[in-house]
Amino acid sequence: MTLSVADLRFIHQVAARTAGRPAAEVDERNLEAAVAYPGGEAVGKPMFPTAFSRAAALTEAAMRVFPVASALTGLFVAFCALRVEGYQLAAPQGVVAGMIDGMGRERVTVAGLAAWLEDRSVKMG
Repeated sequence: MTLSVADLRFIHQVAARTAGRPAAEVDERNLEAAVAYPGGEAVGKPMFPTAFSRAAALTEAAMRVFPVASALTGLFVAFCALRVEGYQLAAPQGVVAGMIDGMGRERVTVAGLAAWLEDRSVKMG
């Protein structure tokens, strides 16, 4: 399960407003590609087989699609993507924001963020 195009638009609008900036206008095809990215396959196998790798992949894709407030958008996407998968992030917001910012600056990879998310998430319910 993943977030939808409408979810990404809404998350970005909230992030942009929180940052005091106007939301970015993004082409629908780019949003569809971002939503589809975590479900991608390579040689018949999922590229992102875990909830954490899918959340990290979607976070990266959303940050690339939304140039305005991208780190805050990424933070919200990571949190929401994990919730949809049945996990809650158990780390202080400032620490998560630093990790997401590192991804935006290309210091953190999708695999690195996925491992970090897995280490700091708990199964809900």
